[in-house]
Amino acid sequence: MKGYKKLIAFGDEHLPTAHAARLRILLDVIEYEKPDIIISGGDMINCDCLSDYSKTHDKLVGLQKELKQAHAWIESINKVAPKAEKVLLEDNHFFRRLADKMTREHWLSDLEDMKPENQLKLNKYGWTAQSEYNYKDVLLIMHGDGSGGSSANPVNQARKDANKYGITVVRFHSHCTGFELHKNYNGEVGAIQLGTFEDAQKAGYIKHGGLNNWTTSFGLFYLSETAKEFFFVPSYFINDKCVLNGRLYK
Repeated sequence: MKGYKKLIAFGDEHLPTAHAARLRILLDVIEYEKPDIIISGGDMINCDCLSDYSKTHDKLVGLQKELKQAHAWIESINKVAPKAEKVLLEDNHFFRRLADKMTREHWLSDLEDMKPENQLKLNKYGWTAQSEYNYKDVLLIMHGDGSGGSSANPVNQARKDANKYGITVVRFHSHCTGFELHKNYNGEVGAIQLGTFEDAQKAGYIKHGGLNNWTTSFGLFYLSETAKEFFFVPSYFINDKCVLNGRLYK
């Protein structure tokens, strides 16, 4: 669309328990749409081995193994969108957990190689890590781990943040999907919650596959190059298929 940049936002891949078929479809979408900007909303890998939760050894996946899967996933995105600007949002599963470990072990705190962005080789792959992505102070994309949200009301925390900042907020973290549009003194303001690419049947801390509002979704945004405005096109998965801009992906 002339005068607009395309941005595709997705997140919560949770490698290695991601839904492989849906990630493949996402790559097909990216390759076809050719976005100018790609935002991965955080929690690309699980990092359960870094968590303080009780766990058994047989449930653990080594951090190096997860990092290698992340490198392969980043490379696959680069392959289908070599020219796009790419951003990974800082999250709780890796960035915060690793920071907690480094705080407790002071000798780790200044080691450059221990920084999560360096572990993920973001500089090598042409990505950047950011705490949030702000477009012209009208669109704020965040991981959103400061508050848990609710699967029963999937946009409640996004709505609170949108009201707090007076701009549209796109949030991940809660593995839910929802969209509301509100009117305030700045014009139309959205509260957007995007879902997860983690497979509910594989996630270790889910007791069953029917968790309320555990959904897979992503968003396409058209960002005006001249005005302080954007448009949002949601896409969600039904039976491992999704539709975007009239095109079926399966």
